[in-house]
Amino acid sequence: MRTRTINSATIRSMYLIILVQLIIIAFLLAIISNEYLNNYWMQVWIAGKAPMLAFLINGQLDSLLIGVAAAGTVLFLNNALAESKIDPQTRKPTVIMDTRELARIEKKVLRKPNKPQENTPEDLLRDLEKQEA
Repeated sequence: MRTRTINSATIRSMYLIILVQLIIIAFLLAIISNEYLNNYWMQVWIAGKAPMLAFLINGQLDSLLIGVAAAGTVLFLNNALAESKIDPQTRKPTVIMDTRELARIEKKVLRKPNKPQENTPEDLLRDLEKQEA
């Protein structure tokens, strides 16, 4: 079984798509509801053919959907603003090092490949002290 991970940007875009769809549906329902309330012949036809549909388009359901869409918009924007305040960039760690130690490391790393590495007695003693500690 394969598992799939979804990052927060994808989830945020999915919420936005769902919210836009809800707003479009509420808008279309408001148009149909307005036509139903202003057209007597449509009211008669729906009352004869589908009386339960009259309950859905009499103006109450579209108000509910608009309220849900408004609340969803507020929550979505609140979450988007809260996430944008977080600084996603991590700071590089600060390394405190003695300059003599840094010079010794540079000498080891930047030595010429055809030249053998020279270990001074100080370097050997320092390495032994580090191993014992």
